[in-house]
Amino acid sequence: MKEKSISFIVICFKNPAELDKTLQSLMSFKDYIRHIEIIVIDGSPSEVCSSIADKHSDMIDKYLNEKDKGKFDAMNKGLKLASSDYICFLNSGDIYANLIKPKDLLGIVTNNEDILYFDTLLSFKKISKLKKAPSIDSIGVSQRGAVLPVHQSILYPKKIIKSKTFNSKFHFSADTELNLEIFRYHKAKYIPLIFSQFSLGGASTYKKNFNDIFRHSLEHALVINMKPTTASKFIIKEIIKFILIKIVGYQTYANFTIRRQA
Repeated sequence: MKEKSISFIVICFKNPAELDKTLQSLMSFKDYIRHIEIIVIDGSPSEVCSSIADKHSDMIDKYLNEKDKGKFDAMNKGLKLASSDYICFLNSGDIYANLIKPKDLLGIVTNNEDILYFDTLLSFKKISKLKKAPSIDSIGVSQRGAVLPVHQSILYPKKIIKSKTFNSKFHFSADTELNLEIFRYHKAKYIPLIFSQFSLGGASTYKKNFNDIFRHSLEHALVINMKPTTASKFIIKEIIKFILIKIVGYQTYANFTIRRQA
């Protein structure tokens, strides 16, 4: 088994409890610590999350605490620091689902060179449900938008991802843009196992105001090169969904979203 097989890059901003949750989920790797690398990129003021980083200092290989320009700028910083054969990005609050034994996961990456992607658990508070990853043939752009695995359940080969950067001019859709490019030009392998648990309610799923919903919709339309008429319909649909969430509440909407996942 290779040394430093997987780098877990954990992105944090002013949410110590969520950072602790993510790092706790990686404790199952404690017996394989020399085969993984944990990097925490913390854009919070120094006093906010540093105590959590100190608590897990025996697991954390690199901790960078400095102001960034947003999530994707932080992900780029983590990418520069990563040294393992495979790289995974987790936002604080997301967790390694621990449904694949660390030894088995390390065996999978040791015997592969392609992009590896897995299934995901969607969760909100106490409710969770399986979100199966798309088949390799269906990944790309459809009439409904981008069809991609959840990025928290993708393991990127260093030889591919290290030459890339997330476009930090995008606030919401840089991962969509980069993943569409990577999956288009590089071989990928689907592993039908649950890798991560993705928490609904973060910036990518919960838009707090009209400016956020409009910007996210516009970014998505630009990234997948929607025609103007299609983009207009998509933006209107997202605005209607935003208004509906404001009426029924995000908890009701999130519960409905989880229950309808196949």
